[in-house]
Amino acid sequence: MVDGWLTLTIALLAGISQAIGDSVILLFNRVRPAHFALGLVLSSLWFVLGLLIYALSLWLMIALLFGVEQQPGRVIVIVFLGSTPLLFGFLNMAATLGPYAGWALRFLGWLIVLVGVHLGWGFTIWQAFICTALARLLVELLSVAFGQPLDRISAWLWRTATGASIGMSVRGQRSLRTGEIQRSTILSFSTALSAQLFGDEAPAVSSSADRQTESG
Repeated sequence: MVDGWLTLTIALLAGISQAIGDSVILLFNRVRPAHFALGLVLSSLWFVLGLLIYALSLWLMIALLFGVEQQPGRVIVIVFLGSTPLLFGFLNMAATLGPYAGWALRFLGWLIVLVGVHLGWGFTIWQAFICTALARLLVELLSVAFGQPLDRISAWLWRTATGASIGMSVRGQRSLRTGEIQRSTILSFSTALSAQLFGDEAPAVSSSADRQTESG
């Protein structure tokens, strides 16, 4: 069995790489280096929390659907290992390659989890597919349920830290890159939180669309 601490390290590094790939807006807006660095760390921790939620969802599906009793730690290790391809998440920064690279890396990560469930519990591929798919669906439902409150908290924290609005609405984030809304919001949230911790101001994030609207 793969060492748990090793897979945790992989997950943390993958979270940092993902955050770097989604940080173009913050770099263009000249966020202070200290805020940016701490924002990456907080985003990585948030990424790992998301993996834990997915792992617990997967553990629940395995238990409910097939009556298999096992320790959650085993599922967590497999899910953390599945984040290995996301060590290249910084490729999201590429203007043309980014979206396709992100999808490919996440697909590879899902395949690793699928094979891990298949081999770890002796399930058929279809049984493993059902477990991983339903676990992902549960996570998406939770994301929909709590995504808007998180966005409101992020906007409030950024306004408190900087005295200005984030500038990029959820709709603007969606037009920037489909499927990346939650990670962009989390990165803004983390950078704003770092500004609060440092007791300093950070520049407000604005998109090119916002700037065009203001100039018009």
